[in-house]
Amino acid sequence: PTINKAQVGAVPQAVAGKNDTDGRQRLLDIAGGAWGVCSMKSGGEPQADVTLTGVQFLFQTQENLTWLVFASSPITLIYDAAGKRTVKASQPFTGVLRFALVPPPTDDNGVATAGSSGFHESVQLSASSGVKRLIYHASIYPVSAHVAWEFQKETTVGGKINLNQALSSAVGNGISSIGSTIGTIAGGSTGSNKYATVKFEYDILSMTDTSQKSTDPLKSQLLMLALPHHAGQMTTGLLKGDQFDLDYQCIKGMMQPVVGDSWEYEEALPTLGFDDDETLHSLSTMDDAVRNSILNQVKKDLARVLPAFDENVYGFGKQTARLAQLVHIGHMLSMPSARERSKKEEDKDTKANHPVPGFVEDGLDSLRKYVCTFLRNGQKDKLLFDSKFGGMVTKDGLEDTQADFGNGRFNDHHFHYGYLLYASAILAKYDAHFLHDYAPYVDSLLFDVAYSYNSESGISDDNFFPFTRHMNWFDGHSFASGLFPYGNGKSQESSSEAVNCYYGAYLWSKVRFGDSGGIDSSSGNNIGGKGGTDFARLLLAMELRGARTYW
Repeated sequence: PTINKAQVGAVPQAVAGKNDTDGRQRLLDIAGGAWGVCSMKSGGEPQADVTLTGVQFLFQTQENLTWLVFASSPITLIYDAAGKRTVKASQPFTGVLRFALVPPPTDDNGVATAGSSGFHESVQLSASSGVKRLIYHASIYPVSAHVAWEFQKETTVGGKINLNQALSSAVGNGISSIGSTIGTIAGGSTGSNKYATVKFEYDILSMTDTSQKSTDPLKSQLLMLALPHHAGQMTTGLLKGDQFDLDYQCIKGMMQPVVGDSWEYEEALPTLGFDDDETLHSLSTMDDAVRNSILNQVKKDLARVLPAFDENVYGFGKQTARLAQLVHIGHMLSMPSARERSKKEEDKDTKANHPVPGFVEDGLDSLRKYVCTFLRNGQKDKLLFDSKFGGMVTKDGLEDTQADFGNGRFNDHHFHYGYLLYASAILAKYDAHFLHDYAPYVDSLLFDVAYSYNSESGISDDNFFPFTRHMNWFDGHSFASGLFPYGNGKSQESSSEAVNCYYGAYLWSKVRFGDSGGIDSSSGNNIGGKGGTDFARLLLAMELRGARTYW
């Protein structure tokens, strides 16, 4: 870095009150009052090292990027003026150092680019509300975080929130249909709850008081950045443009500054079930010739591309889910009462006897054979429980890290098991004996990818699985890469299959635990986890919003 000597060490001319958000007095308080902001000494020679002492520093790189540096106690830094590459402490430092980039101005598309000379446009630091905010909030920092959620029948955000407007304001009109889609599926509920509130709670410390029980009034003044899908749903804590004039851009879009040690936002819970309203309406009005034509195609497809027990778990799952969907289509098209039944009535009577063609029953028998054999470990590549990392893995995957698409190292589990959860849900919908006999086997796959307990993902005798293995609650979507390291970070890889995982988890939970709960009445244990079916609906809602916002 190079140092702008006119700015480093310059003490603000006006000193604001302690609670003013321009932050000047705050940093003087941190310094104990005697140190000012920063003092500077030079050896006198043009290439002599520069010594800086204080608690707040400003550095500018050769590209004209500005960094603010804050220390919890006075520190002496030595700048190598000759090499112009290093700044080091004069002696070992124990304390807290915080670094904040002051982002350069952006163009109309929100992009900051350096000109032909390689220099970014300068920020007027003394006039920037964002810089003042960075200084004011510098002493408060997070050390850990916790996620919580709760379900409710009605929205808690200012009446009926317009999710379409909220999302549009966050990420632009290009996805204006997102909110209406998610809002629509929350309109009619198969259970009692229609919404979920997701809450992030941060444990914070202060540079001036490291006690977490501190009464420091500024401890509620944690400043962080929210992603677009947060900002579109949050109603409190967001700083507006006149309060924070800096633009922080990330790969997911423009981030929004938020003040507070607790965030919360609301998600509408999906309620489409096995079929959506449009499908059920189409069934009720479908011409018999069209119905018979589709059934004839289903009959042909049921004999094609059947699952193979020597296939890897991913391929087997996809083939089995395909078979299950054909069986479901056949059943729905064969229902003589489909024209009269509403969605509510259909959901209520999923196991009602109705005549179906023999080839559909044969398809159900075939589905039962493949799913049950797999769950009994009758396939070539058997499932095992990995007690070290807590999860269901394939035998081949354990022996070879590249086998089964990395299943043995927990890669893509939500892709693999999502298909099997969907197939199991379809089978349980039409076969009550399967639900009774095989529910615990399927539960092991559900909990591998959608476990609602063990939020700290610790190992104990009571917890066999980590908390929502693939879902990143802050990013708002899943990551696929398991234990494999990647130089540029984890990947999503397949947003559609991630959605399918939580859709399968939702459908299985629906037939397993009922519309909302997770109580197993026979044992009195909450084996469905905290929220049961509603929890799976929440994961599905989050993955839907993440996929439609970012992909």
